[in-house]
Amino acid sequence: MLKAATLQTYVNLLTRLYLQGAKFPEVAIEDPFPGTAPPFAQRDRGWFPYTPDAVAVSLVSAALRLIEQPAADVIALQTLAQTAYDDALARGISQTKAGFVATDAIAPFVFSTLAGEESPWHEAPVTSSKQVRHLADRIYDACFVVIAYLVGARVSEILGLRAGCIEQHPSGDGSEIFAYLAGKIYKTARGADGEAHRWVAPAPVERAIEVMEQLTARLRAQSQRSELFLVMASTGSVGPAARINLPVVVTIVRRLNDLFAPFIGLPEHEGEPWHLNTHQGRKAFARFIGKRDRTGLHALQAHFGHVTRAMTDRGCVGTDFALDDLIDRHTQEETRAALEEVLTATTLAGKGGRMIAARSQFRGRTRHGDVQAYVRFLMEETDLGVCDWGYCVYRAETAACFGDEKGPNPALRTESTCLSCANFAVTARHRPVWQARRNRNADLLDHPGWIRSAAGLLKRGSPNAIASLANSIMERMIAMARKLSKAPALTPQEKRLRKTDRKLRETLERLVKGLPTHPDLQKRSYRLTIATLAREARVGRNAIYTNHRSVIDELPRASNRKIVPEKLAAWEDKLAQQRALIQVLQIEERRIVTENAVLLKRILETETEVERQKRHNARLITERDRAVKPTLLARSPKS
Repeated sequence: MLKAATLQTYVNLLTRLYLQGAKFPEVAIEDPFPGTAPPFAQRDRGWFPYTPDAVAVSLVSAALRLIEQPAADVIALQTLAQTAYDDALARGISQTKAGFVATDAIAPFVFSTLAGEESPWHEAPVTSSKQVRHLADRIYDACFVVIAYLVGARVSEILGLRAGCIEQHPSGDGSEIFAYLAGKIYKTARGADGEAHRWVAPAPVERAIEVMEQLTARLRAQSQRSELFLVMASTGSVGPAARINLPVVVTIVRRLNDLFAPFIGLPEHEGEPWHLNTHQGRKAFARFIGKRDRTGLHALQAHFGHVTRAMTDRGCVGTDFALDDLIDRHTQEETRAALEEVLTATTLAGKGGRMIAARSQFRGRTRHGDVQAYVRFLMEETDLGVCDWGYCVYRAETAACFGDEKGPNPALRTESTCLSCANFAVTARHRPVWQARRNRNADLLDHPGWIRSAAGLLKRGSPNAIASLANSIMERMIAMARKLSKAPALTPQEKRLRKTDRKLRETLERLVKGLPTHPDLQKRSYRLTIATLAREARVGRNAIYTNHRSVIDELPRASNRKIVPEKLAAWEDKLAQQRALIQVLQIEERRIVTENAVLLKRILETETEVERQKRHNARLITERDRAVKPTLLARSPKS
């Protein structure tokens, strides 16, 4: 005779099979209990929201500040206190008095004054070993925040990181080296030991790992463990009987909200303190990577740009599919919101904006069902390019930045380029960006003496005069932009680097179009290499390797869009054309072979996952058959 609990278990199993039918059609079943409420209902509990942009930028910026010179100060202070404490214990002094000895040793310590600030970043003197531990814990929290928000790892994956977890690997085309964070994924792993995984690690994450390796070195040595995020149960210096272990999630959440947030002065959100948790970093990371408009993320743009470039590299084959899905979901949400705004906006600017405004049947309307349906159609047919100063409803054939089927060309996509592009649209939310540009231009016009000299250069009309005028305009605009941001003026070395960078990019465009000016390159075909670029630009190769890595990164993409002339007169030119075409095809062949290798690896991994799912489905079918099989109930004895 079945017990009620056993029968309820079978009921739950059938209900779960029914609810999972959408994901696994091959084992889908009809509703086993039609017309009745299921034993449980799925609902969105809303436990893990993403951190609002204003709070997240302030949080991560403060953490990035702390892991630099402040972290070095705290590590030096902690080492000084721990050394004095250990020496006192070695001399037979009690632990209590050894603490006083350590306090005396750190009394003269003075914290550093950071660049651009007038006073040390923390007050001195430090009067107890508990204060030293408090500062070390805040650096610990800052490292946790940097890794969570710039990598997107779960708390279990961060706590599982070990010393020496930074690895260096080349990109798919070998033109760049990316740093990776080597660890393990535990939540979706088949075994308790987790599955090995690598996350793209921007420079701040490398620094955070370096800081943690120094900060917890004593704890790892004393506990003979290799985890980076070990903590000690007691406060003060590390004693001979210290209890060392990894923290629980509740402890990390308490430290972030009760200690770290007040320490950095985290701003409120809508008049209330924002409650941090360990999963918000992952959600915020996915949202930042997928954001279609990063205008409000100036402090973090470089880091997320690096991560995005590495994640889309052909040599990067990730296995954190849950994070990929999260990024895709946020990307779709951002794209949908942007398309809705463009379609319903009452005022639009830009060539693309004027075209949309003239043709949109939803202009000035609310976002009702018809708008939603049209947006869904557009999302399947159109790609919305990432642009901080407007929206790029991207079409490769009309792109002023010479983008390809993959998207806009990041090297040539600027505000000035987008202004002349038929894909570009601007809404009211981007007004501050263009207002700031207008103010800079107005400030430029407030220099009549300079304008008269510029007019004289233009009147002479020589190419050198015009080039000099263009360079002068650029230098003045850069100087004014730095003045507005309260940054120091460019040094002569920075000016030379910017001028050389501009020269190299202009040279690269000439080589792509097949219009070299160097006599040696005009007589023969050439490949887009660093040597060719240096020869055409009359710049040393060492200077390019040392100071212009971004131009080197652009070379492979430029090779793919190199233009081969169509009309050639002499047979020598035809031969050069054929050789150039062969080179282009060889490059394309290498690219396709690399992509095929990556796809083959993914296919093999997918086939393995399919086989696992088949075995899992077979077990479910067996359990279902066993559950629905009639059970003979024992007949009760007649009274």
